[in-house]
Amino acid sequence: ARACDGRTVLHLAAIHGRLARIELLVKAGAQVDERDRQGRTALHIAAYHGHELLVAALVLRGADVDMADHAGLTPLHMAAAAGRLEAARKLISAGAKVNL
Repeated sequence: ARACDGRTVLHLAAIHGRLARIELLVKAGAQVDERDRQGRTALHIAAYHGHELLVAALVLRGADVDMADHAGLTPLHMAAAAGRLEAARKLISAGAKVNL
């Protein structure tokens, strides 16, 4: 099920920093790279909100660290734009390209 903006329950869990919920949803088959209407994944959202534990968990579960949204922004761009240094570090440590 999706909200009118295309967000899934996984996106909403990422907004609110719900690590246990994300783990449960992924275990139940949620796709970590599912996009909303802006082309953003749960990783984009977790990075923007500075939920570095979620960033790490999503990366461990196969989230694409370099996936760009419809505006061309990656999760690293989102973390940097929001001033979320720790989330940005986690993404870079996971191999996110800094020159996209």
